[in-house]
Amino acid sequence: VYPCPQADPAPLLDGKLDDAVWQQAPLVSGFRDFGKDTLVPVQTSFRLLWDDRFLYLGVHCDEPQMAKVSPIKYAHDEHAVFGNETIEFFVDPNHTHDLYYQLAFNCAGSLYDGEREATFWNSQAQVKAFVGSDFWSVEIAVPWGPLKAQPAVGKVVGFNVCRDRNVGDKSWSNWAQVQGGFHDP
Repeated sequence: VYPCPQADPAPLLDGKLDDAVWQQAPLVSGFRDFGKDTLVPVQTSFRLLWDDRFLYLGVHCDEPQMAKVSPIKYAHDEHAVFGNETIEFFVDPNHTHDLYYQLAFNCAGSLYDGEREATFWNSQAQVKAFVGSDFWSVEIAVPWGPLKAQPAVGKVVGFNVCRDRNVGDKSWSNWAQVQGGFHDP
């Protein structure tokens, strides 16, 4: 469970996560190897915010091998994004355990989005990435309209944050463990 505060004001999307409003949101880390109970040695952390227009996710990815990271900008919904340094954000906006959306974005700000595993859905999300000397970070603003959800204080939204790390010892890690794959609850 993540207590997601309302953003006031909205963060400026530049990928840096340095707006004061992000400090209102709890910082979560402790990503684990997919399918295992072990913490990954190269960690990821995130924060979430919301307002009447957007659900915001800010992610910080530690990366000791930044020299090997290639921020490549791909066209919208290009599957190649998964072969890069990528975050996968799964959102069940009404917590029905029936309908969920996948948004994947890389260290260059490319976006892949779909309803379940079908790419016909367009989130209309805004993504900005930033590449540092020993990390990369990304901010995304997902409009509520395409999520077919209305924001409200106390609303329960199901979600998970996962990382595809493709440099060094390639790994898949996630915040909340899933059963068979990132698309499984």
